[in-house]
Amino acid sequence: MSGRVLAICALLFAHGMAAAKDEADLLRVVLPDTCQISAEVRRDAESACWYLECGDRPLQQLACDVTAMHQIAELSLAPDGQSLAVLSVGEGHPILEWVALSPLRDQGQYQVLCEQNPYPGTIWLNGWQDGQMKIGASVDLRIDGAESRIDVSDPRDFAFLWSANPCALTEQPPSSK
Repeated sequence: MSGRVLAICALLFAHGMAAAKDEADLLRVVLPDTCQISAEVRRDAESACWYLECGDRPLQQLACDVTAMHQIAELSLAPDGQSLAVLSVGEGHPILEWVALSPLRDQGQYQVLCEQNPYPGTIWLNGWQDGQMKIGASVDLRIDGAESRIDVSDPRDFAFLWSANPCALTEQPPSSK
């Protein structure tokens, strides 16, 4: 390739990376009525804000700095469209929250229905099943207390179904890898 073609390719790549970065700074969930809830992904000390986007209406800011941890890492809408799974991280430590959608959307109120704090382990969202969150964790979330959760004799990942009402975990059999 000529130097000119390489320069054009580099410019297009840089432009694409800048556009991807801007898009990557927002997490979006499309709601049943085609509106969207957006959350800013922050990796600095600035506020992480939530927004509602609906058609031609102006973008509406809902709330800022309301998650358990500062950096919002993942959002997932429940199949019934009534709640969100929100994974946030602070200093490498994740917390997963089950959040009511209507109060956030209508009044900008971040109402946590349930919370899972896996400290000292980690947690991840694996989708939804029958209205419950499918979650994975590197520790047994049914055990209270950080010291009790560390068991080097059982270095497996755990799988749970998590319901919001009542807030309860059911361990699932390990999946075959």
